[in-house]
Amino acid sequence: MSPPTGERMSERTFFTRVAERAGTTYPKAIHEARCMIEVAEEATGGTLGHQVRPALDEELGSVLFAGSSGKP
Repeated sequence: MSPPTGERMSERTFFTRVAERAGTTYPKAIHEARCMIEVAEEATGGTLGHQVRPALDEELGSVLFAGSSGKP
């Protein structure tokens, strides 16, 4: 499923952009993004994942929604 708007991107592109914008390293960008998604999932009762994950590249979704520990 492609997003109706926006730019579909790979895991590498997504986390490289996060790292650049946050002024941090690639590995730290992955961890920080996972933490943010984990807390947002808690705050929305899982609704975020149901709405956002299908629009993401499969590999990106797997990494991003793996939780702060890196385990789904």
